[in-house]
Amino acid sequence: MSIAANTPDERAQQMIDLTRRLAQQIQYDIDSLEAMKPQNLHETIEQTKSISSLYSIETARIKANPALLKGAAQSLKAKLILETEEFQSLMQKYQSAVEAASLISEGLMGHWVKNLRTQAPQAAGYGATGQARLDGLNSLNYQARA
Repeated sequence: MSIAANTPDERAQQMIDLTRRLAQQIQYDIDSLEAMKPQNLHETIEQTKSISSLYSIETARIKANPALLKGAAQSLKAKLILETEEFQSLMQKYQSAVEAASLISEGLMGHWVKNLRTQAPQAAGYGATGQARLDGLNSLNYQARA
């Protein structure tokens, strides 16, 4: 997948449109994370990946061959620069939102694990008599000598 542009002006305009579309998608993701609804990201993840991939390919292509934009109208170049700067700012906000969501998830998981450990049965299993054996790692009798 790539941009189909015949002129530098077309390429610049398509890059502007692509940058805006990706920014909209990232803003949706940020809004979902800030609303503590990360499950909403599942709905759009494939679309975000596709747009991100195209954006990455096209920016690398332009970086490798700046002549692709040579001759584009200055107004389009200025608009592309502005859109790119706004997108980079948005990506910083996205990084913060992802880090915050990650910290919350890690905290919740840590809390759940701690609770599971405190609620785990202390017996190591059942013996031949059907009675719980209290000689497991969690037992107060562990490594006790008779």
